[in-house]
Amino acid sequence: LALLSFSDILSSKTILVSTDSTTAKFYVNKQGGTGSMALCREATLIWQWAIQRKVHLSAIHIAGCHNTLADALSRNHPSSQEWSLSQHWLQGLFRKWGYPRVDLFASRGNSKCPKFCSRAGADPMSLGDAFQLVWRGARFYAFPPLGLLAKTIAKIKRDHTTCILVAPFWPRRPWFPVLWDLAQGQFLALPMTQGLLWEHPPAYPQVDSLHLTAWNIVQE
Repeated sequence: LALLSFSDILSSKTILVSTDSTTAKFYVNKQGGTGSMALCREATLIWQWAIQRKVHLSAIHIAGCHNTLADALSRNHPSSQEWSLSQHWLQGLFRKWGYPRVDLFASRGNSKCPKFCSRAGADPMSLGDAFQLVWRGARFYAFPPLGLLAKTIAKIKRDHTTCILVAPFWPRRPWFPVLWDLAQGQFLALPMTQGLLWEHPPAYPQVDSLHLTAWNIVQE
């Protein structure tokens, strides 16, 4: 999904895939395999995509025990969409950059804006699934789960969205250069304190390892 999201900027590049699956690493590096026809088909499609764009792919294994934060954030369990910034810090961002009208990733209990989108549009009070909408005509606020961050940034670029985006400051991730260009370097590093990020009901315990930043993206 990340490769497809950034197809337009990955041509003639070398891409290193980090995965906690030794099987995935094998199938990427060997350009297929005989153990699973389904995985072989996936690997073949990936390499066809890469060859068409003159992309060189390689994969390395990262043990899950060394990648606990990203692994936890990328899982689509219900609580991953219940994380939110404290109202104190969020209001400071809104005063600085403008008050958004729509919270793209929220629930009825933690929405920060007058309107919100919910997971798969499950909440009848929401505007529906964020990715089924066109993100234009208003200022938006987005604090997506990490597993949806690449897709979110790609849609922001595609829809010419004006928004405040909260994301980890992880320069080595493939989506980071795109985010930097969209925001033209306009970001604020958020304080690494236990009161910054909240989950219902406890505060998130590893906020210092997230290196959260807020990005002001303004597009015509």
